Amino acid sequence: MRRFSTLSVVRAAKQSFKSRSRPQESDNFEKHFYGSGSKEPEKKKIWDELNISKHEFFIRKYGNITPEERKKLDEKVARQRRLREERRKHELGEDYNKPKPRTVLNPLSEYIYGTHPVISALQSGKRDAFSTLYIFNPKEKAEQILDLAKKYGLKVVEKKSKGEMNMLSSNGVHNGVVLETKKLQIPLISSLGADFDGEAGTYALKTYVDYEKKVTVQKNIVRNVQPGNNKFPLGVFVDGVTDPMNLGSIVRSAFYLGVDFLVVPEFDSARLGPVAAKASAGALDLMPIYKADLPLQFLDNSRKNGWSIVTASAELSEQQLEDQKEKHKRQLSARTADPSELPLILNLTPTLLIFGSEGAGVRTNVKLRSDFLVGLSKGRNDDQLVDSLNVGVAAGLMIAKCVEQ
Repeated sequence: MRRFSTLSVVRAAKQSFKSRSRPQESDNFEKHFYGSGSKEPEKKKIWDELNISKHEFFIRKYGNITPEERKKLDEKVARQRRLREERRKHELGEDYNKPKPRTVLNPLSEYIYGTHPVISALQSGKRDAFSTLYIFNPKEKAEQILDLAKKYGLKVVEKKSKGEMNMLSSNGVHNGVVLETKKLQIPLISSLGADFDGEAGTYALKTYVDYEKKVTVQKNIVRNVQPGNNKFPLGVFVDGVTDPMNLGSIVRSAFYLGVDFLVVPEFDSARLGPVAAKASAGALDLMPIYKADLPLQFLDNSRKNGWSIVTASAELSEQQLEDQKEKHKRQLSARTADPSELPLILNLTPTLLIFGSEGAGVRTNVKLRSDFLVGLSKGRNDDQLVDSLNVGVAAGLMIAKCVEQ
């Protein structure tokens, strides 16, 4: 039987203690050096140290291996995949063989997303029908939305993931709510009527019923003005605005600033769908909107009925004037007005403001049907790249100028 001396045991114990204490001292140092609760700096990957990409690193490592080594590597990868799949089977159990549920969108429906667009759609009641409300951790006003859904007897479906909501909203910012509903029906308009009463605060619109019969509809002016002042209606016509974000922005500004209605051409215009509804912050379902199938005829008829047509257009440069026909030069130059005159125009006549497309602006044949051309001056005297305003921003500024008291 082997005997150990007391001295040898003590020496072995000291050596064992030192070997165990070193990593603990190192851990303790790292903990106090980086502070309690802070993360240690991530260790640099070997490809970062070599200053090459990860892909290049593995090409160098495995690009020149022998067939035998390649076979072993393939077997290792296959084994890892098999073990990963076995682990997934164990975790899912009976659900492993079930196909993943797919979110199928109804092509006859629209999926309005975002807190304010959903509330506005349910409150306004302008849509023919509502189908289903989808929710996933709603961010705000959840109780109000659920109360409105209960009022309409909507089916409420709680989704299990944000990814499912993203599919419903086409990756839009949904705030945890998506409403499946019928598309917004836009009435067809013939012209702006001649029957308006500034004292009573009413105006008329001529619209179609079933695309055949014309009817005159009386509307109330929505703006708040000082008591005793005559007030005339203010409308907005968008000419070829094809970006739904810009169109939604115009609707939002127009609704907030007290525009009475908005008219869009039936063709060559952005769709008044979920993207525009989101950009309008819900104003799309609250704003009276009409469409014109013959825009030029609509403008001509409205002008004959006493409406002033005001087109938002920057003052034409000498080069732009040179490009116009001689008779058009005189007409366009004579119709230029200053933005400060907008309140005066609205105080004297009902007014329709026209805003053009994001690139080309308002078409020449629309400008020639206008009573006034009004543009906002550039504040910088330089030739930098930014030489115009976004149409949504320009619309907000022009409308605000127009309704100044």
